[in-house]
Amino acid sequence: MINIIWADSARHDLLDLVEYLSDKNPKSAKEFVESIEKMRRNISKYPEIGYALDSILPVRQVLVDPARMLYIKKENAIFIIACIHQSMDWQTLLINRKIREL
Repeated sequence: MINIIWADSARHDLLDLVEYLSDKNPKSAKEFVESIEKMRRNISKYPEIGYALDSILPVRQVLVDPARMLYIKKENAIFIIACIHQSMDWQTLLINRKIREL
């Protein structure tokens, strides 16, 4: 299995999303967190599982309803760079987070 490293911004994304879901339905939020953990394990075992978002950037995504996890595989690690609601604009997010520097 490959080591998973969460960027601070991705951790904040996840916490914000869990808080949003908890306000609406605590049970749904708990199930979401369990789904995120399961997907994290899957990415660790199968790094190519995610869909490549761009032919230039090495960013991949997996969907964990209602979220989109964005990650990059570099050497022997997976860097989760975002965990945002699927309705959010991922391109602008990556530009704002200067993803090209990873």
